[in-house]
Formats: sequence, structure tokens, C-alpha cells
Amino acid sequence: MRVMRIGAYNLAISSAADLLDSKYKPEPIDLSKYQRIGKQLVSKAAAQGNPHSQYQLAFCLLKGRGTDTDLKQGFRWMYNAAEQGYLEAQYLLGCLLYEGTCSPINLKAAAEWFHKAADRAHGPAQSNLGAFYIEGHGVEKDMQEAFFWLTLAAEHRVLSAMAMLKMHEDKIPSEAKEKIQKRVELWKKEHWFDIMKNKELNENHPARNLFYITAKRRA
Repeated sequence: MRVMRIGAYNLAISSAADLLDSKYKPEPIDLSKYQRIGKQLVSKAAAQGNPHSQYQLAFCLLKGRGTDTDLKQGFRWMYNAAEQGYLEAQYLLGCLLYEGTCSPINLKAAAEWFHKAADRAHGPAQSNLGAFYIEGHGVEKDMQEAFFWLTLAAEHRVLSAMAMLKMHEDKIPSEAKEKIQKRVELWKKEHWFDIMKNKELNENHPARNLFYITAKRRA
């Protein structure tokens, strides 16, 4: 857990390591439970292109669960799973690219992956994307775009989004807020399937109750 500053506020935020230590759904397997044959089976499935297995293998490699820690290979498998549309991998890949844990920091790429996950109703990704638009991380600063994504995230009760909306509410004119709300309602109608599909994930996500990526990066 770290403390970073946004505007006049200090917010506690989590690191990707904190999130990887949390309980995820679907929960990654611990390869040590399956010994050598389990690792071979998961690795084989990942190599054959199964995105869920790729995500599981990435998680185990990043955390050293049942295998040696290998950040480079963990990042590679997380990327492969994200490329195939595995939602949680898209979100975590954005976190890893933001922090530079496994690769050089790439805020533009992080923003792109957060956007992919956010557009599929991933609440924490929507919150992170909103923060990026506030600070200009990998995107042009755009307070109205930030409010759009933060409003969607706040409907999932993501605390960081709710806090940022409160902090910056005086920066958006009432007329603009009305337009944003109309856009939010239209987006929800168009993405109702993703909202319902990922309802349980959002309700149980460890980042929901954490202030994550809500401040300017240290130089």
C-alpha cells in the first residue's frame, strides 16, 4: 500500500502486487497443488491458446505459486490472455504497464488496456481510466471524459471513483454533467449484457475498495 497525491488530497492506493495477493474470481490455481503434471497440463493448455490457462499461468509465474517467479514470462502470458479478450488479464496488464513491474512503464499502452476492460463494464478499470483522463496519463486530459468513466465506475461502488468525483465535482458545469449522465445511461443500455455478465466480478473485486491509480506518478 502506498500514498500518492492528487490535487490537494493524499489517497492510499494499492500496487499490482497487492491485487495479485488478493482473492480473484476466477481464482488462479496454485500449481504446487498439482505437482509437476499439473504445471505441465496448465502450461500445455496455455501454449495451445486457452486464455483462462494463460491467465492462470501468468498469475502463478508473477507470484511464484507452485513454480519459480518469472516476471518476464508472467507478463508474456498475461499479455497473451489479454490479447484474446480475457477481461481480468486486460485490467491487470494495464496495472503492470502503469507500474513498470515487468516491463518499461508505458502509460499509453496502460490506458489502452484499461479502456478495453472499461468498455466491457469492468468497474476498477473504469475508475483507473477516469484517473488517467484527469492526469493526462497516456491520453489527453479531458475532465468530461474522466467524469463519464468515473460515473460508470461509481455505479459499481468503486471507492476511488466515488472519491475522485467528489474531489472534482466543481470542475464540471451542471449542463455538462447532464450530458454526461445521458451518455452514461445510453452506454448502460448498449452494454447491459457486459454489466450483468461481470456483476459478480465487480461486486467481489479486491480493487473495488482500494484507491488505485488515482494520483500523479512520481517523477
